[in-house]
Amino acid sequence: MYISDLLTADCIELAADVKTKDEVIARLAELLEKNGIVTDKALFSEAVMAREALGSTGISAGIAIPHAKSEVVARPGLSVITVPDGVDFQARDGKPSKIFFMIAAPKDANDLHIEMLGHISLILIDAANREKLLQAESADRFLSYLDRMEAKKFVGVD
Repeated sequence: MYISDLLTADCIELAADVKTKDEVIARLAELLEKNGIVTDKALFSEAVMAREALGSTGISAGIAIPHAKSEVVARPGLSVITVPDGVDFQARDGKPSKIFFMIAAPKDANDLHIEMLGHISLILIDAANREKLLQAESADRFLSYLDRMEAKKFVGVD
């Protein structure tokens, strides 16, 4: 499964006006709920916060990938926000996170979230990819960039 199978432009918000980790999680969950991926954003946010209590999903280099498996996930999906000034997400490198991918997986999903974590991480390890996504001027453009990055990384298409 690819990122493009789970992410639509409707689940992407660029230059979000959020200041805290809680606001980031709430905004990402709201995008998932608006698009029918989760049925209850509050319960899903609680599941994500429970996962965060085990260790921050702020991985480094300006990236955070909060995620959870929950019974309120109607179907697997992703949401994304960018925050150009960054938000403290307790990342391993101590730097603010600027690109946030939220993974929503049904409670009974096997390793979907692990697969998506791997795909997102492999694409965003490249600083040029991160910068291009941060500079996208629309959700459609962000998704187009991401689709090309994913195709290049996993299919070998330029």
